[in-house]
Amino acid sequence: MQHVSDQMLADVINVLPNVFDTHAVEQRVLRNQPVAAAREILEHQHNGDVLRQFSATFSKRIAAAFPGQIEKVSKVVSPNLGGRESDNQQWRRVVAGVLPAR
Repeated sequence: MQHVSDQMLADVINVLPNVFDTHAVEQRVLRNQPVAAAREILEHQHNGDVLRQFSATFSKRIAAAFPGQIEKVSKVVSPNLGGRESDNQQWRRVVAGVLPAR
C-alpha cells in the first residue's frame, strides 16, 4: 500500500470503537481520504475480486502498522466496500490511541 499512510489509518482507528473490523476501517478511510483509498483499490484492478484482494492487503497493512497496539479478535462477516458480505478480521485496540510504528 502506497497511497494510504499509517497516519491515515491511525486517525481512523482512533475514532472507531475499541473492537472494530477491517471493513469499518476501509469505509472510514474511503470517506476521509477518497483519492488515496481509490488509488489503493486501483492497485488491485487486475485481481479477480478487486475488493476482496484490496481488503486482504488492507488487513495485513493494519497488522503491520500497529504491532502491540492492536490484536486480532476473530474473523467476522460484514459488508465490504461493494456491499457484499465477506469474511474479514476483527481487531481490538489495546492502547488508548494507536501511533504509527514506522
